[in-house]
Amino acid sequence: MAPTAVKTVFRVVPGAKIKRTDIQRIGEVFEQLKASGSGVLTAARVVQEAINPQSPLHAYFQWDNRKAAHAYRLQQAQYLLRSIEVVIQEKGKAVALRAFYPVTDRAGVRAYEPMTYVFERPDLAAQVIAQAYTQLQGWVLRHARYEWAQAVIPKIQEVLRDLAQAQKAHKLAPKAPKMQKPVPAPKAPRPK
Repeated sequence: MAPTAVKTVFRVVPGAKIKRTDIQRIGEVFEQLKASGSGVLTAARVVQEAINPQSPLHAYFQWDNRKAAHAYRLQQAQYLLRSIEVVIQEKGKAVALRAFYPVTDRAGVRAYEPMTYVFERPDLAAQVIAQAYTQLQGWVLRHARYEWAQAVIPKIQEVLRDLAQAQKAHKLAPKAPKMQKPVPAPKAPRPK
């Protein structure tokens, strides 16, 4: 009996700004790009496909070059802000920490603030801790299905519990984020 083809079902990553009604077609376009030509899916090939106004990718790009250039410069500025560390002495050891953190102030303005300022303000520190929590939880959810990740996931979940307890104990956040349960990892088939 010949194996039956399985259709891949795509879904939007939580938080992504892609319409649910578009995601299946976009995923299929990516598969087609991967299967065609050299078999390599690159950002350049995606942009080349998106140039066509009939492509389901087209609406997700800024085609006004002036606006696109400005948006790209903003990305470059964010990259620079994320790429700088400060070195402090802690218990006789040099420790490198991120110099600037993205936070939202009480007026709702998103800005980068120096590490020292952020950790002097419990409301801003809570945002940084919540971001770390979300990133760790996201890693667990993305990798829980892989057998190779099973050894480290319980350790990460322990860190997540500690972060949640620290938030409650220090009143850094009104409510500690809820941990989602990851999907258990299927056993990988062994090569014959």
